[in-house]
This record gives sequence, C-alpha cells and structure tokens, in this order.
Amino acid sequence: MKNNSPKISIVIVTYNNLDTIRLCLDSMITLKRKHNIEIILVDNASTDGTLLEVENTFELDVIHNQANLGYCAANNQGFKRTKGEYILFLNPDAVLTEGFLPDALESMEIHNDVALLTGKVLLMDNRGQPILKEGQPIIDTVGMKMLRNRQTFNIGEGEDDVGQYDQERYIFAVCGAVCLSRRTALEEVMIDGQLFDNAFFAYKEDLDLAWRLRKIGWSCYYTPNAVAYHARYWKPGFNNRRKIDPVRRFHSFKNRRLTILKNDTIREILPDFLHIFGFELVSFCYALIFEPLLLRAYWDILNEIPRILRWRKEISQKKSRIHKFNNLIDS
Repeated sequence: MKNNSPKISIVIVTYNNLDTIRLCLDSMITLKRKHNIEIILVDNASTDGTLLEVENTFELDVIHNQANLGYCAANNQGFKRTKGEYILFLNPDAVLTEGFLPDALESMEIHNDVALLTGKVLLMDNRGQPILKEGQPIIDTVGMKMLRNRQTFNIGEGEDDVGQYDQERYIFAVCGAVCLSRRTALEEVMIDGQLFDNAFFAYKEDLDLAWRLRKIGWSCYYTPNAVAYHARYWKPGFNNRRKIDPVRRFHSFKNRRLTILKNDTIREILPDFLHIFGFELVSFCYALIFEPLLLRAYWDILNEIPRILRWRKEISQKKSRIHKFNNLIDS
C-alpha cells in the first residue's frame, strides 16, 4: 500500500435511508479526524432525499446509481473504489463508537488468519438511542452461527448484554451490518470481478462470503471490545416475517439455497442430511401453503446451476493453489 493510502476504507450502501444515514455518518466525523480512513457511499437511487442529505452535509466519495442495483452489486462498486488495507462494510443504520476501529484493528493485526471481524453490536432505535431491557443493553449480533440444518442466526440476538459474550472467539461468519475485512483475503475470493455475488441481490451475501473465505483457509472472528450499534428491522419469528416486504423474503429464501449449493460439500452434507432434508421439506410446505411467491426461487436457482458449478471450481482451484504454496513454505 502507498504511504498516503488510507488504512481503512468504509463502504456504506444506501437505499431510502434518510431516517438513519445522518446518525451513521455523524459517528464517522470524530473517527475520520483520528484515523486515516476514507468513506465511500453508494446510493441505489434513493427517492426519499437520502442523497441530498448526504451531499449537503458530509464530505465523502459518493457513487450515485440511477437504479437500485441491489446491496451486493453496490458493495462491489464501493469495494472497487477503496484503497485501504482494511475494508469496513457498514449498514446505513449502524453507528460506530469511538473505540470500535482501534480495538477491531488491533485484533485483526494480532490474528493474521482472520479475514472478517465483527465487534459487539448492540441494538438501537432509529434515533440512535440504545434499546435497553431492565437497564441492560440488548445484543444485536456478536457473529453468526450455523446449525446442522444449515440455518444461520445471529449469536446473542435479543439477549440482554450481561457479559456472556465478553470473550474473544472464532465464529462461523460475520453479519454484514458491521464487518471489518482484510483486503488481501477479499481479493483472493473475488470471481468474475465480484466480491459479493450479484445474483444474491441482497441477504445471505455475508454468509456466502464468509463460507467462501473459510473454504480457502481464512477465519472469522469476534472481539467484544469493539462496540457498535445497529437499528435492526428484521427480527426472527413468523409474525415478524409477515411484516417484511415479500421481495426481501424471496431473496432470503432463494439465497439460503444458493449459498448451500455454492459452498457445501457432499462429505459435509452426509452426516447432516436428515437435518437439512427435514428443514427443506418444512420450508417447501410452508412456501406452498403460505407464500407461493417463494416457489419461483427454485426456478431461479436451477438457472444458476452452470454458474454455481463454475464458481465452485474456481474456489476449489484457489484452495489448491494456496495449499501448494503453504506446503512450499513449510518445506
């Protein structure tokens, strides 16, 4: 990296985020004074005045899309504009505390095997106020965990923060709301010029990226000292799910299957086959009865099979090359 290059690049994708974008960017002002960072904001054709608010208030690099290209394509645009050694992907409804960057960076530089890192992300409302339960902050995420049926969830989500996650740990994946990344690792898993898979549009792309990185030997990590806040609108549960835009539900449903097909292996699936099959059977019946719109996802996935096979092959080749390189070092 050049000496005048920023240490950290922050990429924020917006789409009608007028209610939270000022809070997000306000938290950057002090950080930008103290740290060598650049901020790249990619707006997906917001119609609520988000872009006007940003350009009239803050000095940052803005990419203005004429249409909503999706979270994945927009983040890919932002990543290609970055110069930093580390890239922080940040949701426009997330806020960093002053200690987040130094603590997160310290952990990343200690653990050279880590590609993605998150801190303790707590819940806030759209006004930037921490959400408390009996005086205790509520956890949004401290990383992501995968079950044997391949369902993933945010560790600690909805729990009172009483110190139960105050130890650093390796995790399966990092939630994309607050995700610090190592550039060298990201560049290794880019395929077709894409870091995030554009076919996902949005949702599960963070899981797909983490899984891809793990397949070639990188790790994901959680450090509790790096604290951030997030105003999450999608909460688990049947009743909450019904309140979400059907398009968002569709992409989440589709992308779970795409992620498995892209990254899972027969050897890993066999011990968990009954868990996976049972979950898929229940999901299919649910879609058939309650949300027939979701069934179109199976057709979309079928059309993606040739590209999925090609991506799998490229990741396998990358893994093979890295393994050979490491063997040369060891010898």
